[in-house]
Amino acid sequence: NNIVLYTNNNSGNFAKTGNSIRVEFNTNEEVNNPIVQFNVGDNKIPGNTMEQENSTSQKKWISFFNVTNNHLNGNVTVNISLTDLASNITSTNVLTSGSVTINNVHPTITLKNYGNTDKVNVSLELGSQYNEAGAEGTHDIDIVSNLDTNVLGAHVITYSSTSNSGNTTTKERTITIV
Repeated sequence: NNIVLYTNNNSGNFAKTGNSIRVEFNTNEEVNNPIVQFNVGDNKIPGNTMEQENSTSQKKWISFFNVTNNHLNGNVTVNISLTDLASNITSTNVLTSGSVTINNVHPTITLKNYGNTDKVNVSLELGSQYNEAGAEGTHDIDIVSNLDTNVLGAHVITYSSTSNSGNTTTKERTITIV
């Protein structure tokens, strides 16, 4: 039987809080409702299992759970217990096509101090030149700025970084033109 493990987000095989992790499988004979357990390390998570299709030769099943902040980070494995109509039980850790890793870790961003100062946020004189101080992080960082040193007031520069699983971290730097 082909057993497929996947997540409902666009990041491939990474899942984060708010995503669901799903397994689909077929049975070649009549069985009672299968019991599916997802495992992440020593954390055992019961699946919500339901029949999807019933043809003359096999049934298609799907089971899922929704990832929360309480779930550990790590690779997901699956255990399926089947009971046929004669009460014979088969339980096994299964090999799946596809893999899913729970990753609730957010990227880090550290803003560098501006110029020769020990400050992240600074004031500059009207019309002066701004030299981007930059940032360091665990993933690529995108910088969005509409800073115009010819306009008085506070200007915000936004730094954002997104992990493979779609977790995003944002930091801001304020440049005040005086």
